[in-house]
Amino acid sequence: MKRLSASQEKRIQQLLCHEELGDRKPSQFLRHLQSLAGPSGATDFVKSIWTNRLPQNIQTVIASQITELQVEQLANIADRVYEIAPTTPQVASTSTRASDTDLARTVTELTKQVAALTLQMNRRGRDHSRSRSRYHRSAHRRYDRSNSRLRQPPPNHPHCFYHYTYGDKAKNCKEPCTYKSENSKGGRK
Repeated sequence: MKRLSASQEKRIQQLLCHEELGDRKPSQFLRHLQSLAGPSGATDFVKSIWTNRLPQNIQTVIASQITELQVEQLANIADRVYEIAPTTPQVASTSTRASDTDLARTVTELTKQVAALTLQMNRRGRDHSRSRSRYHRSAHRRYDRSNSRLRQPPPNHPHCFYHYTYGDKAKNCKEPCTYKSENSKGGRK
């Protein structure tokens, strides 16, 4: 076997570093790595990268035979394990965790927004009832004041309550009253 120079090995490692199994069979992934490494790529180096990129369950099965078998034989065993127990890519599980985290953040944010809106609605409801009760109290006071004005003429007023309130239409009169009507009906002279 040829030995790769340090710069060639580094270049190949950089090329192969980002490669993942994806939805390929282990043997297909091995052939892909070998094609990227080219004809001068060291078999042991490609084999090392290939085994490290395999799913954990396949690595466990081929670990005991890695020194005894050729890489193609290991690829056949890895394919059989893959067919029996296919694994989901780790990237998918990571993205699931990320989406779970995003979902949890969204739920938390929505919960905060609902709480804020509920608080806002409660405040508006209280403010509305306060303004309604203020209106009713002030209307009641206005009614009381207007009724009290109707009930009593100002102090030292020369006319009785009835003439003070109803003028010529008064049907009653109480002394002392100095009201004189134009037609002298219903009132004192």
